[in-house]
Amino acid sequence: MPTMDAPSVARVIAAVLREHPEQWTQRVFARDAQGRKVDYRSSAAVCWCLHGFIRHVLQLPADGLETPTEILSAFEQAAVGKSYDPRTSEEVAFVAWQDAEERTVADIIAVCDLVVAS
Repeated sequence: MPTMDAPSVARVIAAVLREHPEQWTQRVFARDAQGRKVDYRSSAAVCWCLHGFIRHVLQLPADGLETPTEILSAFEQAAVGKSYDPRTSEEVAFVAWQDAEERTVADIIAVCDLVVAS
C-alpha cells in the first residue's frame, strides 16, 4: 500500500462515515458488532474512534508502529487548533476531544474535511 498523507486518510474516513455513520465510536480504538472493545486491526472490528480509524486506514502493523506524527498533527490542528508534538505532548488532544459526550459523527466528518482542505 502506498504511503498516505493526512488529507488522503481524512478523505477515506469522511467518505466512510458519510455513508456509514455507525462505523464511528468513542472511548476505544474499535468495537465489534456486539459493542465490545477489539483491536483496531481485528477482522471483528466494525467501528472505530477517530484515532483508531486513522490507524485502520493506514493499516498500521501489530509491531507497535506509531501513527505518523505529521498525520496526528494535521488531525490535532483541525480538531483542537494546535499541532501535535510528541516531544511536548503527553497525549493526542483530539482523542479527548472526540471522546467528549457531546461529540457527534458530524463533528468527526467536519474535522476530516478540515484536514482535507489543509
